[in-house]
Amino acid sequence: MARFFLDKRQVVKNGGFMDPVYYSYWHRQHYGTDYVARFVDGYAPKDGTITRKYWGDAGGNWIELRLIDGYSFRICHLSKYHRSLGTFREGDRLFTTGNTGKLTAGPHMHTQCNDPSGKIIDCEKYFNQILTQRPMEYENNVIRLIDDGSYAYVKGGKKQLIKDPGALAVFTFLQRIDNPIKEFIKNVDRATWEKYPITENNFFPQ
Repeated sequence: MARFFLDKRQVVKNGGFMDPVYYSYWHRQHYGTDYVARFVDGYAPKDGTITRKYWGDAGGNWIELRLIDGYSFRICHLSKYHRSLGTFREGDRLFTTGNTGKLTAGPHMHTQCNDPSGKIIDCEKYFNQILTQRPMEYENNVIRLIDDGSYAYVKGGKKQLIKDPGALAVFTFLQRIDNPIKEFIKNVDRATWEKYPITENNFFPQ
């Protein structure tokens, strides 16, 4: 089950995504979300990969992450890193928040989120979506077996194997037009995959 980076999730006053008060004070658009965090540890919300760690004058210590669902995050003002570049598992300790960099009004965690296409989105919308999903909420969704990359569509408690990559691409494209935040392809382990018996019913458009 997914989680938030911190044990407590609270947005800093006037630190939200594209907050107008932030813009009037700093004279620049705020494309991230600032969370209350005073030198506390940050944990992986899902499995993923640390792609970059670097220093920037404005944000201090930055870390860039790509999660298994394709969404990526850039987080700054960190005081310490706890993992090297490479893969991590959900719940792993990744960093400690801090107050590094010039563009800061005190300790907090500045977080930016990009969807799989690279579009900047509101972090709160992302976490509102994934944290309200039940672990077995796969009905009418595509699931992908992490072990070998197989795809199936779940309906009525059964799965139809998807063998046409073109049909899968069209399906996910149309779904994302309606709801760009929701994950329509969900990575699952072998145990979850096996819970759904295979059906020959053709309810996925191929």
